[in-house]
Amino acid sequence: MNRRQFATFALFAGSVATRAFAQDENRPRNRGGGGGPPMGIFKVVSIDTYARTIDLQAADGSVSTVKVPEGVYELSKLKPGDRIQVNFYVPDSMNPGLRAASIYPAN
Repeated sequence: MNRRQFATFALFAGSVATRAFAQDENRPRNRGGGGGPPMGIFKVVSIDTYARTIDLQAADGSVSTVKVPEGVYELSKLKPGDRIQVNFYVPDSMNPGLRAASIYPAN
C-alpha cells in the first residue's frame, strides 16, 4: 500500500468511526412516553403510497399517521390488517411529525 492509498484509507476509516460514535439527532430511537406511539408492534389501518404515509393502530386502539421516508420500507408490500414492528425517529423542530426509522413484518 503506497502513501496515497494509506492516506485515503485513513481518512475513510476516520470518517466512518466519527459517524458511528457521534450523537446523531436523526438516529432511530425509542420514542417511549412522549406523544405518539412508542416503538412496538402495530396494525396497519391504511396506506397512502403517494404521500408515503401509513395509519397505524396501537394495542390501546389509538390510530396515528406515520410518514415513511423513501428507502425505509416498500409500501406496496403492505396491506390493511398487516402487523408490523416500527421504530421511530425522534421528532425535532425541522421534522415534528412521526417518521418511521425502520419497519419489519411482525410474527
